[in-house]
Amino acid sequence: MTRKSKNMASALLSTMLLFGVVTPAVAMQPQQNDSIRKSQWMEGQVTLDPTISVDSHMNTSLQDSSPQPAFASSLPDKMEYAADHVIVKYRSEPASTFAGTLSNQVIGTSPLTVPNAKLLKLAAGADVPSVIQELLKDPNVLYAEPDYKVSTALNPQTFRPFEQTSKAAASAADTGDDSPPLPNDPLFHEQWALHNTGQELNGGVVPGGTPDIDMDLPEAWQITKGSRDVTVAVIGTGVKIDVPDLVGQIWTNEKEIPDNDIDDDGNGFVDDVNGWDFAHGDNTLFDTIDGLNDVYGTTVAGQIAAKMNNDEGIAGVAPNVNVMPIKVASEGGGYFTDVVNAIHYAEENGAKIATLGLVYTYRSKLVEDAINASGMLFVAPAGESAGGVLNADVRPIYPAAYPSSNILSVTGVNVLGNLSLGAARGQASVDVAAPSELIISTSPDVNAGYAAEIDNGVYKAYYNGIGFEEIPIDTPETAGQRQDMFNRAMDYLKPAAGVEPKILLVNDSRRSGGGGVGPMYESDPFAVYKGLLETAGYTYETFETTDETFDGPPIEQLKQYNVVVWFSGTAMATNNSKLLTDVDQANLTRYLTDGGHLMVTGQDLIDQSLNSKFVLDVLGIKLVKEGGYIFKGWGVPGTIYDNQTYRLMDFSLFYDTVISNKPEMTKVNLKNSNGNYSYSQGTLYAAAYTAGVAALVQSQNPTMGALDIKQRVVNSGKTLSDLKTNTVSGKLISAYRALWNKDIPGMSLLDPSVSAKLDQVNDPNHVYSVELNAGEEVTFSLTGAAETDFDLILYDSSAKTVQSKEGAIAFSETAGKSAESITYRATTAGTYYINVYAVSGVGSYTLNVVYSNASGVLEDDDPSLRFDGNWTSLSSPSYSKGTIKQLTGDGYVQFGFKGNLFEWIGSKNDAQGSAEITIDGVVVGYADLSSKTPQSNQSLFKTVLPNGHHDVLIRAVNGVDQKKSINVDSFVLSGLISPTHAAANYVGPWANRYGANYPDGVQTYTTTADSSAEFTFTGTKVTLWSTTGNNRGKVNIYIDGVLVTPVPIDLYSESLRYRVPVFTSGELSNSLHKIKIVHAGEANAKSSNSIVTIDGLDVLNLR
Repeated sequence: MTRKSKNMASALLSTMLLFGVVTPAVAMQPQQNDSIRKSQWMEGQVTLDPTISVDSHMNTSLQDSSPQPAFASSLPDKMEYAADHVIVKYRSEPASTFAGTLSNQVIGTSPLTVPNAKLLKLAAGADVPSVIQELLKDPNVLYAEPDYKVSTALNPQTFRPFEQTSKAAASAADTGDDSPPLPNDPLFHEQWALHNTGQELNGGVVPGGTPDIDMDLPEAWQITKGSRDVTVAVIGTGVKIDVPDLVGQIWTNEKEIPDNDIDDDGNGFVDDVNGWDFAHGDNTLFDTIDGLNDVYGTTVAGQIAAKMNNDEGIAGVAPNVNVMPIKVASEGGGYFTDVVNAIHYAEENGAKIATLGLVYTYRSKLVEDAINASGMLFVAPAGESAGGVLNADVRPIYPAAYPSSNILSVTGVNVLGNLSLGAARGQASVDVAAPSELIISTSPDVNAGYAAEIDNGVYKAYYNGIGFEEIPIDTPETAGQRQDMFNRAMDYLKPAAGVEPKILLVNDSRRSGGGGVGPMYESDPFAVYKGLLETAGYTYETFETTDETFDGPPIEQLKQYNVVVWFSGTAMATNNSKLLTDVDQANLTRYLTDGGHLMVTGQDLIDQSLNSKFVLDVLGIKLVKEGGYIFKGWGVPGTIYDNQTYRLMDFSLFYDTVISNKPEMTKVNLKNSNGNYSYSQGTLYAAAYTAGVAALVQSQNPTMGALDIKQRVVNSGKTLSDLKTNTVSGKLISAYRALWNKDIPGMSLLDPSVSAKLDQVNDPNHVYSVELNAGEEVTFSLTGAAETDFDLILYDSSAKTVQSKEGAIAFSETAGKSAESITYRATTAGTYYINVYAVSGVGSYTLNVVYSNASGVLEDDDPSLRFDGNWTSLSSPSYSKGTIKQLTGDGYVQFGFKGNLFEWIGSKNDAQGSAEITIDGVVVGYADLSSKTPQSNQSLFKTVLPNGHHDVLIRAVNGVDQKKSINVDSFVLSGLISPTHAAANYVGPWANRYGANYPDGVQTYTTTADSSAEFTFTGTKVTLWSTTGNNRGKVNIYIDGVLVTPVPIDLYSESLRYRVPVFTSGELSNSLHKIKIVHAGEANAKSSNSIVTIDGLDVLNLR
């Protein structure tokens, strides 16, 4: 390939973070079956259920700035699509024939698994875009789209071979009497993602990370290791199901008789005993022809469900669940229709959870419809950036970016607890994070490597995709390895005993412009090869090319030698030129077929000739990977490097890895791996871990649906500072916490309502946590099933367990029923815990939480506002409610709120200065309050934030005239509903447009009459924000099913205007409402089109 020169190192981790360690303790005590209410417990009394109690410690962190290698993007520059068919979905069953131009272009139809969707077979030469345009003219067509090719999320540079050492084989260190037992799998010590004590990794090569930056699996395994009734579908590439740690872990189709070539269960798939390969249309779940393609699926399968306690390899997150391999992508990719068929297959065969190892940028409506129609939970990687920042809120990567409520989008963190290098971020679109770096898991022992020996009985050849100049010799241990490797190759190539080799050394390393991709170790490759030959005692002659545009020696000259050594060095190709020209390849082919012996070396030698006859047939090799973690090369038994190991660079961008394309004559002799385990990196591996945790939750709660599992996984994690502004939840997933809400720290209560079931005997306590700022008020309300008596108890941050009264600050204990309520105003900022406690009975309950600072106006005298400094009250009819608070000198105002939109209202005059606004610990902006003319009721600062709880601090700073003086009239808070909110119900063809001009970074739009979007909200007033312009249409608005716009709202304006409040409702009751926006099917006479847009909904609750 043509690339810039880079010198990469593998300095992965060097800076430590300091985190408190969660220490579990199992305490077995007599069951508490009496009905004494907690408010009546004696101080210091502790009553424990047979459960795991957790001590929570405060976390502090330091930022890591370690350099790490940059990985190439796995997304193609331009998406390809199938040329012989298109996808179409109809509103109702279509006519059997096509009219007009379509009658000549559509030659057949077949149904897809999505209702009313069809695959239209096209005639040869049909133009796909034209066909789609014609289809969209039919009012019965809901959408039509190409069948785009999709890529796997696999980046082949992210694999690093693992060499087991005595240190790694020892598994994890003794954890003490009070800690959960660890498995005996010898590589568990390397699985920091499951259990992180700060241990060194890879035999001490990688420094330890931050303790407790992990998923708490040993603790979780004390609750469940999964269930054989739960199956996770791995949709992406194939899986090598005979890897030792996966034997017995793969789903089995009990209705199918193996290898009888009959579709026993009648599902349309012959012998689908363990899954299906939609890419090749067969039941071969692993294909050598696809090179390293199926490494991903094998790695993910191990992460999820590798055997545990078998003295082999690693432990999976959920070792007692099944994995269903479904391959949709070969080496060349797959198609949307393959993905949809895979989703249908998985659900039909009982999978409840699926991990999607795919990334693409086109929003396929077909795939989205298949996901929306499914009851499965889909876990998808948020994506990676090749360089810089990938903000998934602005540049969505699908399928993770679908707004489907059953999609769980996952980004990655490293061993230090920071967002992984290049991992996608998105405050509105990325749900959660999981470990994604230095992930060790199962890997197929594919016969792929850096060098190969070729012998077809007529000629011999040796290929080396590294280049001998790149073999390290800079330590005593490696000093002789370059010469040894070269000598073995020459011994293989030189003529039979007694025949003196006549050698031609061809220097093909010169390049026009002097560009190169190195060197890493030697600056003069010509001198390296001369030295290798001379040290080995060979005489030789030389030939040098001028640059890459010149051919090498002609065939007549080549025939004069019985061994040719041809090297390309580290210089790069320019302008897509070939390092081996077409003439060179033809001459070398003739030279070999006449019985010659050839050595060709260089890390970019074949990159521009991948599909040439010389590479595929004469050398019999196929390139499957370039660059990545290298570490070592392992000699293949029965080859020239039998029983040899060579130390290579830790990391390279350009080493070529090949497989044999002709096994009868070509053998890889220096492999890039050794055994069935390797390290990987990427958000797809974070998604795999998350799918495993979801499988544990499903195993513990068999009747739980996809949305509840998603809520449990997302809400229960550990809050990390680096994630709070980069994901929706701000959390790293924790298997233990996802399974455990029976004691502090409980489960984060992110949603306003949660439902579950209590049992006074077996499961009497459920605990949820909320974050409150000083002065912030919250109301918890509980309703329970008849004949139950459930109480509410609120604990402050000092509480360690709900098995004690210590730390309890409020009680609601109504005898004989489960109707409770607590309203509390926080005296200090921190985490508070609400305990739902079963005094008697068994039954379901619903817990609701309402924050006072959620939607509405906070006046300057609101008790939730915390003022520090010299604040005084001023009165004037021009102020909201007649008063403002005025600060002179140093000071600040601080408060918390739950919502999306924040606006500061105040006054400007010549006595005011400036303010610094900090939200959630990050400075987000400044406000200048100075003005020569007094102005009241001014919007001083306004911003849109991700939905959730936020902490606001406004501090006085020196203004233009060095004045420290600010004021507060009021704060307006509202819950902005994004147009892509998961609960939105869209009918008709809608599309997304992304940009910074939209309140939440995205807008939805349509041009089709009667297309609608319905949103559910709680509040007393709602405003629709749209973008107006000279090509806009009109909309009708319904609230709670009633038309409230007798005349359609006109979105026309002469110029483009963003964030326009085009509709505001009247006063509504403080309850649940629905607003429906419908394309009116008309437009202003001046408008050039009828585009209708939704930028967001602003919900107020004016108490």
